[in-house]
Amino acid sequence: MKNKFRLLLWLIYLLGLLFLFLFSGNKYAWMAEIDPSVSLDSIQDNSDNNMFAFLILCALIGVQVLAFVLEKGIRKVIPALIALITALVYALLN
Repeated sequence: MKNKFRLLLWLIYLLGLLFLFLFSGNKYAWMAEIDPSVSLDSIQDNSDNNMFAFLILCALIGVQVLAFVLEKGIRKVIPALIALITALVYALLN
């Protein structure tokens, strides 16, 4: 794979990972940190952040699948590991 295309895939992946961190998790978690008597289950959250974060996860996995298909030799292991790590990060954030 050409180095410029590989760099572009890395930039897309890193930008997507940043968005995944920004849009994952509960945006009201700070309330429970300030006042432990507040239950996060009692706060109604009607946002679609979880769906958006899942779509970002799918895009990130898609970028790594593309990188996996285009790489040759032992370098195919790297995108597979990165896709696995991305799925684990998503699971920990949600």
